[in-house]
Amino acid sequence: MTEVFKPIETDEEFAAAQQLLGSAFGVGDPKLTNKWIERAGRDQTRLLYQDEVLTAALLRVPQGQFFLSGELSGLGIAGVGVPPEHRGKGSGKKLMHACMKEAREEGTLVSTLYPATRTVYRGANYEMAGYHQKILLDPMNIPTRFEGAKLPIHRATADDYPRLQELQVETIRHQHGDIRRGDYVWQRIWDPKYGAGDPEVFYFGPKDAPEGYVVLLHGRDPSTFKYPVVAVDLVTSTVQCAKTILSLFASMRSIVKSIGWTTGPSDMLLDLLPEKAYKLGEEEPWMLRILNVEGALKARGYPLGVKAELKLEIEDDQLADNSGTYLLKVAEGKAAVEKVSGPGDVKAHVRPFAPLFTGYRSPRLLARNGLIEGEEKTLQLLESVFSGPAPSMNHLF
Repeated sequence: MTEVFKPIETDEEFAAAQQLLGSAFGVGDPKLTNKWIERAGRDQTRLLYQDEVLTAALLRVPQGQFFLSGELSGLGIAGVGVPPEHRGKGSGKKLMHACMKEAREEGTLVSTLYPATRTVYRGANYEMAGYHQKILLDPMNIPTRFEGAKLPIHRATADDYPRLQELQVETIRHQHGDIRRGDYVWQRIWDPKYGAGDPEVFYFGPKDAPEGYVVLLHGRDPSTFKYPVVAVDLVTSTVQCAKTILSLFASMRSIVKSIGWTTGPSDMLLDLLPEKAYKLGEEEPWMLRILNVEGALKARGYPLGVKAELKLEIEDDQLADNSGTYLLKVAEGKAAVEKVSGPGDVKAHVRPFAPLFTGYRSPRLLARNGLIEGEEKTLQLLESVFSGPAPSMNHLF
């Protein structure tokens, strides 16, 4: 069988990708699939042809990812599609393997995705590694007044978007596990309906120095005059801004039945509520694949005050150059890493190493589950080295 892995290069290939992804994801309107592919970019779409037949496709989403004080080069994966007649034949797995090899060769350190099925992506050495939680809040349950909620509210225009994006990066770079968004994600926020309806965007604080913003998309419920609202994006850098956003939400109580957004285990808005007045919606944890163990360990941040030296023996059955023993030396929040010979103090396959790397799972839990090997004192040291806030991401891609 001849196999070709490639980006979209011709209009014929674009049409074939549009048909495949439309079928795989049940998108009835081909115009929406076309806009989806164009938003990602033809150069970021990857196709797998087997005997000249298109059997699988995906969209690449270049991005950065923050872990404590460090930023890693990352690649999000979206829209992995296999048509019904080719499912169960390994086409999706081959496409993912080719994509991971390409990304490593490009110098990308990690890859992240939201799985429709965990088994398939575990086969590509991804593992659950961070939190993403939906919140649903009835504005009737928000106090109408918050002391200190006095920031001015401004309606944003497209001219304001660049500095709001800068504010978002400066705010979330301290959120363990979140991403530096590229154009694909930002377009999903500013134009979530592909031109079919603009969201309302408000920012808070001085015009020249905003302290936060919210992007609101209004829904419809034919059964009632009240309607749901989704905060497509929500950023707050100060407690005064968080209180002002909650006051804005409370002011909608007469016509809005619910306000939803996505968050992680730590959320300033929820912490300010006097009671648990919200409902937890669907949890969608994300998966991580470490493409370059040495580079990822070097780029990641570490807790200040932790000084440690240990050897990590990592096995990667798909990216041979990723396997080996790594001498990790951590001090003052940074790491020195080199590949060495011999056995490690800790042994792990690259897949379960991902939740250890992000802090999503503790070394002891992974060891109890038989996923890593190490002596008790080494596991204690690992816990200190990879400790930090719960890894979370606030937006799908």
